[in-house]
Amino acid sequence: VTLDSSRYLAMPPLYSPFRPMKRSEYSSGLPSMAHVAAAVLSIVLDVARSVDQEMKAGTTTKDERNVELYRHVAEEMKTVASSCALVLQLATQEAKNDDSGGTDDPTSNHMMAQQHLLDVIPRLSPLIEQSSLLGQQRCMMTAGTIPHKMAHALMPAYFPQCHIVTYLASILPGLCDALAARDISSSSNGKVLSMVENVTNSIINCGEGESDDDNANATKSPMLLSSWASQVAMEAGIPSMASLAFGTPDLNALVGSLDSYETLVASLNGGGVKSGSGGCGRDDHRIMEDVLQRSLNR
Repeated sequence: VTLDSSRYLAMPPLYSPFRPMKRSEYSSGLPSMAHVAAAVLSIVLDVARSVDQEMKAGTTTKDERNVELYRHVAEEMKTVASSCALVLQLATQEAKNDDSGGTDDPTSNHMMAQQHLLDVIPRLSPLIEQSSLLGQQRCMMTAGTIPHKMAHALMPAYFPQCHIVTYLASILPGLCDALAARDISSSSNGKVLSMVENVTNSIINCGEGESDDDNANATKSPMLLSSWASQVAMEAGIPSMASLAFGTPDLNALVGSLDSYETLVASLNGGGVKSGSGGCGRDDHRIMEDVLQRSLNR
């Protein structure tokens, strides 16, 4: 069945305050639109990191076709990231209105957020596929992004009471912290921005529009992105990963589950990329451990 108008699509609330679940409870509701936006951002930022990793490793060819594909992927990432950041901004506004007892009509914000999500969600899968074509390695296509791998490896065993979208959303602050710690910076000539920096600029500058102010157009560092993610998660009702866990899971047990999942995926792909085997697999595993630790300590 094809619906020709978005007005027939039932969308979840833009913002909903997070209430920790009791052990005997299970979440039956849909994630908020803020959760969806944060989940998409987690995936987009990891795809950007993976592209930068390939560029630094020299596995991306410099032919004209690849250069054009890189530009297209960069623009798509910026568009998706900016739209998701705007949805989170709208959710934050709604949360503040709820707290202050504001009487503003939330319908316009809800419709705007809905339109942005309906626009970006269908673009996510092609974006991942196109990004994977930029390098010789195919980690994203064979094993998935880091948020996907973490969700598949750890749910539902350690996080049985939440929706997968909510879990993906909870990864955002920890991933931004990890990116800030790695400090993925511009290329050596200082003129070409990394993919992570491009996405970061789109997120931080969301809603500012075009500006002649040099400060507004300056490159925003991953450290600023980390601060933004922590703040928006708190204000837009994005739960911490620790609050979603069943009890207090042992970090070593979680890492062991990541190892087991990667071994399984590698075996299904004919013994392909696996943690510790070099290339993106080894780097991805280090980042997953870092994101996991940072997320659980928030």
